[in-house]
Amino acid sequence: MRSETRQGTRAVVGWLERVDVLSRASRESLSRVARVARIHEVGPGHAICRQGEEPEAMWVVLDGQVRLEQDGEEIDTLGPGQAVGAWSLLEPAPNIASVTAVERCRLLRVACTSYRQLDGRDDIERSIRGVIRERLLALAGAGG
Repeated sequence: MRSETRQGTRAVVGWLERVDVLSRASRESLSRVARVARIHEVGPGHAICRQGEEPEAMWVVLDGQVRLEQDGEEIDTLGPGQAVGAWSLLEPAPNIASVTAVERCRLLRVACTSYRQLDGRDDIERSIRGVIRERLLALAGAGG
């Protein structure tokens, strides 16, 4: 995995604004997150995170595709603008899926430890919790 130092804050904020779980956060809050975010390039087959392990980061796909697997079964494929691991910024719980690069990818990584040192996280956390709550309600409604 090749790690780039840092992209301009404005560009990173633009990427973060397109992530659904961050869509309700203010630009100011996203700017704080952007300052601790780092870009990584990975090749096909690279394991980004593994099911059952402690999460280290939220990852945003900038280019390429990643595959999500749970218990060895593919459950989804994500592309640019989509994120995995947002909940890990809020709660330290084991990863519920493995994430692997399908092709060469550029990813934005927000490390949990760096995120938790930021001031003014309430806005980000409200956004993540709100969007995830709506997803769960939609799933419950679809199933019942």
